[in-house]
Amino acid sequence: MKSLLVSLIFLFSWIFLRNQRCVLGVEIGDEIEYVAAVLEHHAAQSLPFTNVTKSQALHFMMENLETYEKAAAQAKSQGAQIIVFPEDAIYGVGISMIDMYAESIPVKSVLKSATIVPCTDSSFNNRPVLQNLSCMAKAHKIAVVANMADSQSPHYYNTDVAFDTDGRLLTKYHKVHLFFETEFTPNSDPDPDSTFTTSFGVRFGLCTCYDILFAAPCFDYSAKLGVHDLVFPTAWMNASPLLYSITVQQAFAKMTDSNILAANLHLTASRFSGSGIFGRGGDPRTFYIANDSEDNEDKLLVHRLRTRRAQPLPEHVSHRVPLDGHSSFKSQSRPSGFATVKSKLSSLDVFAEPSFTYTALEAGSSSQHICAGEFCCHAEYVVEVSKGELLALGVFSGAKSGQPVEFFYQACTVVKCAGSTVSSCGAMPSPNTVNSVFRSLKLQASFHSSVDSVRLYPVVFTSGFGLVNMSADVTLVNHQQSNSNVWEMSVLTPIQSIYAGMFGRPTHLS
Repeated sequence: MKSLLVSLIFLFSWIFLRNQRCVLGVEIGDEIEYVAAVLEHHAAQSLPFTNVTKSQALHFMMENLETYEKAAAQAKSQGAQIIVFPEDAIYGVGISMIDMYAESIPVKSVLKSATIVPCTDSSFNNRPVLQNLSCMAKAHKIAVVANMADSQSPHYYNTDVAFDTDGRLLTKYHKVHLFFETEFTPNSDPDPDSTFTTSFGVRFGLCTCYDILFAAPCFDYSAKLGVHDLVFPTAWMNASPLLYSITVQQAFAKMTDSNILAANLHLTASRFSGSGIFGRGGDPRTFYIANDSEDNEDKLLVHRLRTRRAQPLPEHVSHRVPLDGHSSFKSQSRPSGFATVKSKLSSLDVFAEPSFTYTALEAGSSSQHICAGEFCCHAEYVVEVSKGELLALGVFSGAKSGQPVEFFYQACTVVKCAGSTVSSCGAMPSPNTVNSVFRSLKLQASFHSSVDSVRLYPVVFTSGFGLVNMSADVTLVNHQQSNSNVWEMSVLTPIQSIYAGMFGRPTHLS
């Protein structure tokens, strides 16, 4: 009888602890496991009228928040403890009159010192976005990260907000590096601590879209604060040859040894797509990118991650971020309106197909070398080239400009060309069209900066819009030479590659 009682106690304890996996992070030694979700959302889009009323704006925002509510419920049913929603997805892209969509979010000093739950606080009754997000988190007992507009008179900020599983508003983050966002003011003096810790024991850093291509604040979370979990709301327009969303997300996870929860806007006709949950080192736990321009369906991704337990942040850490004139708008200016969403989005397409220099690759075992000024790219490879396909080695060093944004980078990559001539290299790729196989591939590039002043992004994009396991299948070695910073990238598994390469962002030129 006693042994039966012991067995029953053990059984009920096991069931209880198993159920708690959906509530508390699962502790494993010095680490903890949690379940994350991201939603790629096709936003209900308000047309960019110049005379939008508050009720019109609210109608579209509530429609998108209803979708969020369903996604949060579905994510929770799959065990998720946190869900991340995309940038711009509450009100859509291309809008004007941001004041019709913005709400006043409490300042961070208040959020740190007080428990604020907009769901049950009547002072938020006139701030329906904040109240709905808080109630969503509280009802489903899931942490929520969303992007919205913050009104801090006379300015408006592109803002991420984070809610805990009880609906508490934990923190907010103002985007630092704006990208053609004339309706917003850049965050010129961000708080050194743009992090939040959830009830399940994980500390996250906040980073928004274009911010990920700059040293601060995104890279500083791991380098200076020891925070290795990043939430990343984004409205990312994919650009060829190297700036596809999921490859940049994976590169960040690789270079910072971080988990990243990336939620992209889903607007396939304008090439907005690509979300993922990546483990530390660039392990692609789950990801999605649309390959059909007519696909308008939302996509929910859920996966388990492992991380370090939340630790106290180091004291006296400073990462003030002085803005430079090439990354953001210096001041707010109110647009007069746009004719269509499409015309607004077309102006963003400034990074597609920059002026790379290409040279064709020979079949078999060979090597190739190419330079753009003093920046050189070297490839050693074994490749089986399929009939009718052209592969090339490409190099770029310079600034890709589209006023008022200027983006400097250096890149070394192999690409599958769209046609049979070198002039077709770098065009937007099509999925499932690469039959040539690299049996081995090593790339070497000489960045003319010290290792600490180059942010490197290793990227591999395979046939069918796929990824390799960056943590297991790609190695990176750095060699410091007298006047250059040499990175060597090796792909350890055979690949049918749309592109495979690395690009660097020398911070002193960015």
